[in-house]
Amino acid sequence: MQIRPRPHVLELWQAMARHCFDGGEWDWGERGGRSSGERGGRSSVTDAERLLCLLYPATEIPAFRLDDPDSIEKDVQQALQQAGGRADIPASLMRAMAEFLHIEVALRRARGLVDEQPGRACALAVAALGQLDALALARETADRGA
Repeated sequence: MQIRPRPHVLELWQAMARHCFDGGEWDWGERGGRSSGERGGRSSVTDAERLLCLLYPATEIPAFRLDDPDSIEKDVQQALQQAGGRADIPASLMRAMAEFLHIEVALRRARGLVDEQPGRACALAVAALGQLDALALARETADRGA
């Protein structure tokens, strides 16, 4: 019996790309709720896991590198086609990571201020949730226009 990890990673990537991308853009889900936690709200852990499933092989296994669009292999490009074309794949993943980090930093900052500055904490949390809302609304608008 021969173990063939490359096809397994590509199958995983293809499934994750179908789940995570819509028209080359990261799909946070309806109202930022694609990744839902126990109470049906957004789960930063699940969002991070989805990103990690795509980014870890690309950073740890040279054959799956995505940092140079000209060197992305055809089977990798095919597996990640939901993220866009060869030149779009790295940019799509980095946009998703930047959005995730921007929102998470704001939410962590808000959590840290809850006891000392509840008004400021609330404002930061509302702003972060507004960003998620705006991302979801932009996706819904784009879907209606397509």
